Amino acid sequence: MLIRKFAPEDQTATKAIIYAGLADYFEFIDETLNPDLDDIASSFATGCFLVGEVDGEIVATGGYKKFDSETVKIERVSVHSNFRRLGLASQLFNALISEAKKAGYKRIVLETTSDWDKAIKFWLKNGFQITHVDNSGDWSETWFERQI
Repeated sequence: MLIRKFAPEDQTATKAIIYAGLADYFEFIDETLNPDLDDIASSFATGCFLVGEVDGEIVATGGYKKFDSETVKIERVSVHSNFRRLGLASQLFNALISEAKKAGYKRIVLETTSDWDKAIKFWLKNGFQITHVDNSGDWSETWFERQI
């Protein structure tokens, strides 16, 4: 997989992969809950967004945004369903770590829906620890952190 920085011409394909991943889990998509996907370049202007390509096709996505002066927040890690279970999410995540280190960050945080067992298992496998569970919104979110 070739991993590179997101370009504006990647908008449509990237958004489609992320929405497909969400639909696989949630079974429906409410696009009003995801306004950051309408302009990925602007949404991730304080961080970095990467795409992974296989044979010229975008098959993996993920990015980070500045959370505080030493921390980034990972968001929108998704892999096309035909390419899952091949280690592509880990490859993309490791590239994000590299970019965050180059930018001088020391810590990563992220959150996922508390009953998304596959996502929780993935992040724990990749060195994250659960910091807390937030039940204050419409659904429960599990928060993680990892030093880099």
